[in-house]
Amino acid sequence: MFGAGRGALSRLPSAGEGTGGTPICRYFRLTDRTYAMNRCTNCGAENAEGSHFCGSCGLAFTAPATAPLSGAGPQVSPSSPLPPPPPAAPPAQARPILPPAGEPVGNAMPSIDWRRVLTGNWLGAGLTAVVALGAAAVVSALVAFLSADHFDLKSAIGLTALLTEASFGADVVSGAGAVTTSVGQYPLLATFVALGAAALVFRRVIRAYPDMPSALGDAVRASLILAVLLTLGAVVTNIVEPDLRGYTSDDDSLASAGSLTDYLASSGAKAGLGDFSGKSQTSVAGAIFLGFLLLLMTLVLVAVARRATLDGVWLKVHEWLAAPVAGLAAIAVGLCVAGLVYIAAVLVGHDDARDFTNIVGMIAALPALGMRVVGLGLGAPWGASTDYKKEHEEAMSHIGGFADDHGGLFWISIPVALALAGLAVWTVVRQSADRRAVLRNVLVYLGLLVVAVPLLVRVSNFHLSYGRRKDVATFFLGLGGAQTTALFILASAVIGAVVLLATGGIDVDALRARAGTLQRNPASGPHPGSSVPPPPPPSSQAPPAPPSAPTEPPGTRPRE
Repeated sequence: MFGAGRGALSRLPSAGEGTGGTPICRYFRLTDRTYAMNRCTNCGAENAEGSHFCGSCGLAFTAPATAPLSGAGPQVSPSSPLPPPPPAAPPAQARPILPPAGEPVGNAMPSIDWRRVLTGNWLGAGLTAVVALGAAAVVSALVAFLSADHFDLKSAIGLTALLTEASFGADVVSGAGAVTTSVGQYPLLATFVALGAAALVFRRVIRAYPDMPSALGDAVRASLILAVLLTLGAVVTNIVEPDLRGYTSDDDSLASAGSLTDYLASSGAKAGLGDFSGKSQTSVAGAIFLGFLLLLMTLVLVAVARRATLDGVWLKVHEWLAAPVAGLAAIAVGLCVAGLVYIAAVLVGHDDARDFTNIVGMIAALPALGMRVVGLGLGAPWGASTDYKKEHEEAMSHIGGFADDHGGLFWISIPVALALAGLAVWTVVRQSADRRAVLRNVLVYLGLLVVAVPLLVRVSNFHLSYGRRKDVATFFLGLGGAQTTALFILASAVIGAVVLLATGGIDVDALRARAGTLQRNPASGPHPGSSVPPPPPPSSQAPPAPPSAPTEPPGTRPRE
């Protein structure tokens, strides 16, 4: 075929011919026309277009000719390959996708959406801060107007401002000349009322918020507003310097006391607030930072305790902290009740403590007196200490000595302290929505006590410094913080175990089964620090060999 000319090609059947009229090729048709030839460069023989080898000498054609066929229209031979497809159009150049305005590009640091920070619910945050400050001012005014031995309006107004600042941690500084007295004492009832009122208002402000960051943002805003208001109040009191008169007690027991430390312990046990006199100011630093931290901590706990519209990680945080936070709230309420018990015991044990102004002062420090009851009831020491020129003197006593000095009714501190610890644990158990998570919630509550109890002890104690700039004596009146914390956590843990056993929070049968397993095989317990059980111990005996197929004796016929 390769050496055939026009006649051979013309004898091939055309389209439509052949067996059954089926075309030989559905893509082209051969007709009796003149075709272009491919001339061999070696021998000069002419070959049909599309031939890969010369039909005369056998030379391989590296590039077959592609000359068009003569005649009308382009034609191809049966042996020629299909024409290559037309080149594809160049792809359109993609436009670069730019990030929205404000988004980080490449390795740039993420930007802060200041518009969201600045355009939050400042009205609700401001209302929360104003309510907190107003509640503290109301309680402080009641104390200032009712506790004066000799009433003076200017002094009462000045003391109201000072106690309002002190409710959030600011020290009251008074004195004349180079000698100053700095009193660090919270009128704790005003503090509790202010934080409680702020929590109630803030809960209503954030109840319809769709997410947790919005609530936390308002908590920060409210705390900032309160810090600003307290700072302004501290600046005003420092400018005015109210001169306090009529708030100094006429207690003459200092002469009969063995030392100033003994006097502080004796007089402090039957009193609430300390004495205030002379021109006084408040510390600006305490007003700024302590008020901000106290309110922020309270509002964050309120935001975590609410369940509405929570999802993702915040729902997990709620499940872990809601019930323990309820236990802390129960402690705050219980301390006020315990404070009433302390006032009753003091009034029974001391005739000179029944003065109306002294009772008002003790009511002002009601939660602090309740903390005294709890600490004494659990076995922690209470008393006074003095530090002056590297000399330390203290007069501390436990429940036995305290009851001997101030009345046997103080022995009731033991059941009151245990009841308060039990009430808080029972609240955690009752507030646990998932009964399977009761044990976890109790453990989280015990962990929170590591922070909460030292904080309560700190704000309940009385601190005073007196003297010149480099010649200052410091005085302390209150509970031992480390002992109170350790004993309260221990008592809560023991009571918690009893409550869990009584309510089914601990599966006793599962614990017994596990203990029995560990006794029989100690190696079956988990490795320290790992939740994965250890592998079984290796056996000293070799594993038995698998049974082999029975063999027939030689010469026997195999079984069918």
